[in-house]
Amino acid sequence: MHRYSSLVLHLGLLILHALPLSLRAQRLSLGLELGGINYQGEMQNLSFSFTGMHLHNGVSVMYDLSDRWSVQGTLVHGNLSGRDRQLLRNSNNQARNLSFNTRLEEFGFLLRWRALSDGPLTPYGVSGAAVFNIDPMTVDAAGITHALYPLSTEGQGLPEYPLQPLHRYTNLALPFGGGVEVRVGRWFRIDLEVMFRKSFTDYIDDVSSFYVDPVILARHRGPKAVELAYRGDEVPGGSPVYPAAGSQRGNRLRMDWYHSVNLRVRVIPHDWRRAKIDRRGARKVECPR
Repeated sequence: MHRYSSLVLHLGLLILHALPLSLRAQRLSLGLELGGINYQGEMQNLSFSFTGMHLHNGVSVMYDLSDRWSVQGTLVHGNLSGRDRQLLRNSNNQARNLSFNTRLEEFGFLLRWRALSDGPLTPYGVSGAAVFNIDPMTVDAAGITHALYPLSTEGQGLPEYPLQPLHRYTNLALPFGGGVEVRVGRWFRIDLEVMFRKSFTDYIDDVSSFYVDPVILARHRGPKAVELAYRGDEVPGGSPVYPAAGSQRGNRLRMDWYHSVNLRVRVIPHDWRRAKIDRRGARKVECPR
């Protein structure tokens, strides 16, 4: 994540020096954020939940177009995970016994609207577009970690299943949410924020459609792919019988989501330079020769 932080901070400084002095004043801010992030999909059926939430961090550059409108670029790093065993109100999926974990890298471009043009406390709404990268993994019964996408657990890339969509590690999302912006003196702003992202993939968790023929899957991807496509035999009292080919494994009509709770601290770097100039000027006035 350090390379992303460095990139955004350098980008902010370049923008700062490229803008005319009159436009820079109190319009550009650089931010650091920390919070919790979670996913919603086949292994997490609640629209918002703190269960399974992971810490995330990020950096941002914001430019105020006016008193109420701003544009913002963000880079976020975190992790998403899910387990069938933690599902509520879905005993069928609990018996499936699947799980996943993935790191998440997200770049977002957002537009912010403030409800108030001035004041120490300002509610705001935000929306935009984002690109995110994932690589789902799982841990088998022996404790060994496996990347899920190369296993084609739902027949992706197999000639017998030409209609199954191929996995994409990089995907699009629509982020939206809101929060409260707090002014702390001239130089700092604090954002308390809740964000939701509607993704355009149903494979954050590697579960979407139906079980494929285990014989075909084993022939192309090996027995480990069959073992990790259905894990009900690992549950006490679970069925050791692999589900019939074509039976439902997930719900492809509902794309996966993820959401976050953010605390962001932003600094306005131009004010520092301006304050130094003001102080030097004040000393000259106070001590005439």
